[in-house]
Amino acid sequence: MSSINIVLTGATGFLGRHLLHELLERDPDLHVFAIVRATHPAHARLRVLDGLMRASQSRGSYLSQDAHRRVEVLAGDMVSVGCGLDRYDMQQLREARITEFWHLAATTDFDAGNTDAIVRTNVDGTKRAFALAERIGAPRFIHTSTSYCCGQVSGAIDEALHPLDAPFVNAYEQSKCASEHVLAAAARSRSTLDWRIVRPSVIVGPADTYASGGANHGLYGFLRAIHALRDAMRRQELPLRLSADPDTELDLVPVDHVVDTLAALREAGFPKGPIHHVTSEGCPPLVETLNAMCDAVSVPRLALVPDPVKERAPLEKALEAATNLYAGYLHGGKKRFARAFGAPISLDANDVRRFCTQWVEERRTRSAPGPTSFTMRGCSGASTR
Repeated sequence: MSSINIVLTGATGFLGRHLLHELLERDPDLHVFAIVRATHPAHARLRVLDGLMRASQSRGSYLSQDAHRRVEVLAGDMVSVGCGLDRYDMQQLREARITEFWHLAATTDFDAGNTDAIVRTNVDGTKRAFALAERIGAPRFIHTSTSYCCGQVSGAIDEALHPLDAPFVNAYEQSKCASEHVLAAAARSRSTLDWRIVRPSVIVGPADTYASGGANHGLYGFLRAIHALRDAMRRQELPLRLSADPDTELDLVPVDHVVDTLAALREAGFPKGPIHHVTSEGCPPLVETLNAMCDAVSVPRLALVPDPVKERAPLEKALEAATNLYAGYLHGGKKRFARAFGAPISLDANDVRRFCTQWVEERRTRSAPGPTSFTMRGCSGASTR
C-alpha cells in the first residue's frame, strides 16, 4: 500500500510532539514531513526525536523504529518566505502529493512586551504556512488555534470566528484570533484549499499517567511560580492574598484527549464545519485548582479576594509579579465552549491535584543526583516552532 504524506509544523512543541506520536502510532501508512526551525537538518531531526521520546515517556507508550523512519525532518523557519525551505525540499513536497498540512507552530508567549514577535510568529507565520500549502498543492490545511481566542467573554462560546475588536487578555489571544481571520480570508478569496481550525483550551499532560509530558506553561507556569516561592510561603504566618474570582474556571484538557480528538477528526474527514473546539466538559472552580497547586507544593493555601490588594506584603508583591502573565485568567466568569465533535471529558479537583503532584515529583526527581525520568523544557518560543 502506498504511503499517505502530510506536513506538520511545530513538531518539537508540546502539542506537536504528542500529535506526531499519536498519528504515527495510529496509521502505519502515514509519512510525515516535519518542518522544524533549525540551521541544519541533522539538528532538526534530533529535536524531533527528542520530542517524540518525551511524549513516549509521559504516555508510557513507545514508538517502533519503523515509526521513526516514517518521519522526514526539513529544516526551515516559519516566519521566512516559503517557510525557509530550500528548492530541493520544496520540490520534494510537491512530488510527495501531500494530503494534509497541519500547522501547529506558534509561540505561547503572553508578555505584552513581545507583541511584535508574537504577531510575527502566530499571524505572519500562519500566512507563510498557508501560502506554502497552496504552493505544494495540499488539498487541506489544518490550523491550530486556542479556544481562548474569544477574549474576555463568558457564557456560551460558539465554534465560529470571533470579533477582532474583542477585549483580549493578552497579545497571544489576540494573535490567535487574528491568525484565524487571516486564514479564513485567504482561503475564501483565492484558494480552493479546504481549511479547518482546531481550538484546544489549556492543555495539561496525559490523563492516563498525569505526567506533565514536558509542558511548562499554562497550569504548570502558575505552579512553577508558586514552587519558586515555596520556602518563603512556608514561613508566612498569614495566608497570602491574591486577587481572583474563586468561581472562575480554567478549561483544562489532557493532551492525550486532544490528540485523540484531532486524530479522530482527521479519520472522520473533519465533519460539522470548519472550526472545532477541543475542550473539556467541565473543570473544578479556580479556588480548587489553586488549592491543588498549593497542596502539591506543601505551602499554605491562598486567600482569594475580589479586588486588587492595595497594601501588599513583600511576599504578596513577589507572588503577584511571578504570576502576572496569568492574572487575566483569574477573573472573568465561566466559559462554555460548544463542541460538535468528540467524546466528552471532565476533570475534577482530584485530577488537578494529581497533575500538580506529579509535576512536583518530576521536579524533585530532576534535581536529584543521577539519571532522571523526565527532563523539562518550556514550550513557548523556539520549542514550538
